[in-house]
Amino acid sequence: MIKATEGAAPGLHFDLLGEPRWRSAAGHGRLAAHDAAFVALLAIDGPQARDVLFGRLSPGSDAKAAGVKMRQRIKRLRERLGHPIIETGDSVGLLGEVRCDLHSLATLGVDDLLDAQDLLAGCEFGDNEFLEDWTRAQRERLRRERADALAGHAAALQTQGELVRALRLAERIVALTPLVEHGWRRLMRLHYLRGDRSAAIEAFERFEAVLREETGARPGAETLQLLADIERAEHAAPSAPQIVPVSLVRPPLRVGREREWRAMNRAWSAGRAFLIVGDAGIGKTRLLTDLLYANPGARIERSRPGDAQTPYAVLGRLMRCVVPLLAAPPGEATRAELARIEPEFGSAPASPAQQATLWRAAETLLQAACAGGLAALLIDDLHFADSATLDALRWLAASPQLAALRFGLASRPLDASPHASALREWLNDSHRPERIVVEPLALADVEQLVGSIGMPAFAAPGVGARLFAHAGGHPLFTLETLKDAFLHGRDLAGGALPVPTTVQDLLERRLTELPGHCADLLRVAAVAGQDLTVERAARLLARSPLELAGAWTHLETANVLAGQRFAHDLVQDTALRLVPSALRRVLHAAVAALLAEDAGVTSGRIAAHWQAAERWSEAAGSWSAAAAAARKAGRLVEEVELLERAADCSRRAGDETGEFDARAAVFYSVILRQGAMTGLDAMPALQALARTPAQRLQCLLIRAEALVHLERGSEALGDTEAAIQQSHSQPAALSDALCLHGMALAQSGRTQEAVIIETQAADVARAAGLKVQEQRAARSRAYVLYTAGRLDEAVQAHYESLRLADALGDQTEASTAAADIAGTLAVAGDVPASREWARRARRRLVDMGFEQDSPLGCINLMVLGNGAAYLGEFTEAIEALSEAVRLTGERSRTNLRGQSRISLAQLWLTLGDSDAARALVAELPEDTIPGRRMQAELLLARAEEMDGRSGAAHRHRLGELMQRHPDLPVVQSAWIEWSYQGDAKKVVERLGPVRAQFEAQGLRGNSRLLLLREVDRLCDIGEPGARALAARHARSLLPCVAEGMSAKTYAPEAWCTLARALERDGDAGEAQTCLALARDWIVERALPKVPVARRDAFLQRNPINRRVLAGETDRPPA
Repeated sequence: MIKATEGAAPGLHFDLLGEPRWRSAAGHGRLAAHDAAFVALLAIDGPQARDVLFGRLSPGSDAKAAGVKMRQRIKRLRERLGHPIIETGDSVGLLGEVRCDLHSLATLGVDDLLDAQDLLAGCEFGDNEFLEDWTRAQRERLRRERADALAGHAAALQTQGELVRALRLAERIVALTPLVEHGWRRLMRLHYLRGDRSAAIEAFERFEAVLREETGARPGAETLQLLADIERAEHAAPSAPQIVPVSLVRPPLRVGREREWRAMNRAWSAGRAFLIVGDAGIGKTRLLTDLLYANPGARIERSRPGDAQTPYAVLGRLMRCVVPLLAAPPGEATRAELARIEPEFGSAPASPAQQATLWRAAETLLQAACAGGLAALLIDDLHFADSATLDALRWLAASPQLAALRFGLASRPLDASPHASALREWLNDSHRPERIVVEPLALADVEQLVGSIGMPAFAAPGVGARLFAHAGGHPLFTLETLKDAFLHGRDLAGGALPVPTTVQDLLERRLTELPGHCADLLRVAAVAGQDLTVERAARLLARSPLELAGAWTHLETANVLAGQRFAHDLVQDTALRLVPSALRRVLHAAVAALLAEDAGVTSGRIAAHWQAAERWSEAAGSWSAAAAAARKAGRLVEEVELLERAADCSRRAGDETGEFDARAAVFYSVILRQGAMTGLDAMPALQALARTPAQRLQCLLIRAEALVHLERGSEALGDTEAAIQQSHSQPAALSDALCLHGMALAQSGRTQEAVIIETQAADVARAAGLKVQEQRAARSRAYVLYTAGRLDEAVQAHYESLRLADALGDQTEASTAAADIAGTLAVAGDVPASREWARRARRRLVDMGFEQDSPLGCINLMVLGNGAAYLGEFTEAIEALSEAVRLTGERSRTNLRGQSRISLAQLWLTLGDSDAARALVAELPEDTIPGRRMQAELLLARAEEMDGRSGAAHRHRLGELMQRHPDLPVVQSAWIEWSYQGDAKKVVERLGPVRAQFEAQGLRGNSRLLLLREVDRLCDIGEPGARALAARHARSLLPCVAEGMSAKTYAPEAWCTLARALERDGDAGEAQTCLALARDWIVERALPKVPVARRDAFLQRNPINRRVLAGETDRPPA
């Protein structure tokens, strides 16, 4: 990119070389083709007569119509750019403060000249003959200017003897002006002066072919004379390549790394992974390979540029590299699972991938490899790795089954990795790798390094000190300086050191001095990168593999290539920078087309090449395919990143439909990962892209889905009704619209209508054979049935939704279904099953990278935490509920924030920590719903009573809240909390109808908890009939206490209540059985799962536990 004019006044700036864009303090953006041409005309030709200019830009329109069109164009530009831009009057011109990049090309440096692009690149004006001709002429003029400027630089380089660099410029000149003969003569002359007579003749033949094809003419006399002179010259045999000594490729001694080596071995002995961190070329690979050579059971794999585009790219290669150590082939199930990420294991199953199953297959293979002698896995260049591999490595390194296996990793500084946050998180967990930072060498180390190379030319006193001052102790820079001295015969003791001041500059110098016959292969290798193979290089260069043998051998001898990869990624970076941008794009396109023929190459790798080629349409399609694969693999974070790339490439391609489709797909993931409110906030941007009826319909559906997620069904009804009207000819959209309409109706209290609508949605999907819509219909039907109180049917619908999602391979929907099953089973009173499903859902959701404020993830954590607490699994409960509180921040829904804090506060009270409970209640949002406020008041009352104070004030406020909100839906009310106080008879009379409503809605767990509260208050009445009824209810509840109540139940309190009722009815034996169950639960089941520091408080401060351990059944009065 050409730099902006120095000293430009602040204001508006246009970039017209390349894709036209604008930028200012107010923002930046892309210019439409005709707007860009308007600005370019004024920037190049200066102010113009208004009528003439308007007529040129609006051909075919009369003067008045042309004027109207131009005034509208100027108005739109001003509004969009937030700047007046144009000075109008009899003539039209750019305002003085407006700047652009069309300043004199002769003032630019070499790199800017090489990278400069055509005027208004990508813009075509076939509808305007004047603009088409004018743009073509200006492009030709600017190309000539660039060629002339480059010619000056090339001449200067030739004078200085820098023939290789001059050749690079000469190639660019003939590409810019292919019909100008003196440019080709310069190219021929430079090849000849460099001693490459055949390349000089080949340059003439290229020019001759271009001239013949374009004009039918022959080269001029001067050019023909130069050819004759070259052909008469004596053709000396090419000299053999100078071989870089092996001691300069890999010094015989590892110097200056004793501290790092000790740290690596310390981690090895302790059974811990280690992570070596340092800049490129600092010596990380040397440390890993030394460890490899010292341990025959170690295996090494390198992450590569481009791996980040493909989930499990590195893990697949790791699995492949340990196969030779297996005593027997892996089992069929293991092989089939690993085939999902590495084709060499066979055919992948058609069933959807399960992350936990895949990781266990990797674990099984590594266990077998360990039995065959595998001792360590070493992974270099971890900064290039994909995030899925990082997640898997973190899990594998912590696996007890792989305790004997060592993991060694190396990465550039964490900020250089796109997955820096994931690496930092790993470095902070309990199984974190030991971080080992590699620093530059000290002066004494550099002197030892030079001495170890064993070359007399470098043994002179002071060489080490001069190298240290020159390279700053950077090992690769130091070795490249020594290679340069060897290849050029430099005197390091007293002569001038190489001018380049960075290792990249030194590498560039070395690469540009390679023989001409290596140039094409080097360019192809640089562009192909990790996709380089001999076969692909041969096809790209239209040669046989044998024809490439000489050049390939030379590049290996020169320590540029090591087999089918570069000797170092810095060498590849430098080689790629030397490929002219225009040629680079062509080569990337050729590589992409070649890779697209190979079914084993992932879409992400192909997309990266299409994008580098600026083939935006092909890139968009490949990125979309990569996103679909990521979603199917359950990698939701990667899916969104890939869809964003697809949308950007579609925009660059001018494909509005493609951009809309990609951005719409992003929205569904955003709603799931970041919450519906985030999606709703971003809706205007998507709606602005909607151009067609189908796109506007999709916007209606997305907005309705966000509103339904937010439980704003009454607002969503307008959108869903409109969507149904607009989608009768589109079965997929119609089924989706009916699903959302049914859920919106259910949220509005119209459940019977909702069930009918959901049946219609499923019928539409099945009739059209739409499996995706059929799965969505099952999910929404489950929601509606739940809302209607038909929980058993809802659970079955959720199972069907999960089955269909797994059959489709849709991990997102499968994870949602698993979480929904957990929540439904919880309110149905099956807490053990609910907890197990919540665990499964959590694993799926974590694997998929759900964001911190994902409502689905937070709700599932609360289901898991409350269920664990009910079952006495307090360690798990603390972890899950604390995480739910942490994740429900300011942007989370009020209901979620309140629910998470009340759940954890109740847990702290159970564990005897009244202060922690109060602190959480204090965090409740101002707009917390009344029912949640009532729960909070009871918690505060109990906290006060736990500390020996009266909780009467809080109980009084609870009663007042209940009186002010008598008509709340039962699921939002606090009848359980309310039931602890007031006249016992009135409480029992009121609880009966409420319990019937819970029962009617299928909320069996809550219904049983209310019945337990009735038992407690019946005991307070004291009448014989009340005592008998309490005992009868107690006996019906006894089988349910351990596992069949609401998760809000504290089991010892329930047993204590039942014991009280049975004892008052004269059944002392059964009452003692209840107390024994409560005591065993507290001491045997729960206490071992309470953190040690909290056990005394759990036993002594929890009033229920105190009563149970003291053998008391009666509770103190409220």
